[in-house]
Amino acid sequence: MYEIVSFICGMAVMVLELVGLNATGSYFPTAQEIVSTSIIGVIMVALSIGYWIGGRLSNKNPSGYKLSFIVFLSAVYMLILVFTQ
Repeated sequence: MYEIVSFICGMAVMVLELVGLNATGSYFPTAQEIVSTSIIGVIMVALSIGYWIGGRLSNKNPSGYKLSFIVFLSAVYMLILVFTQ
């Protein structure tokens, strides 16, 4: 079950990445390759660090409640990002 939650959350972050690429397209039309590569790189590094930290924390004290709370806070943060653009 945790693998499915991790996969779906990763997909949601990639959707947010595509929204970010689309939003920056009008501001940086000539350097779109550099901007898109930078955004993708930063997102992939952040996902890797988050998965590493989450794995270490879940090995110490696994809890479905903590996972659902973290996913909920992340979803609220993503909604705030989408609606403030």
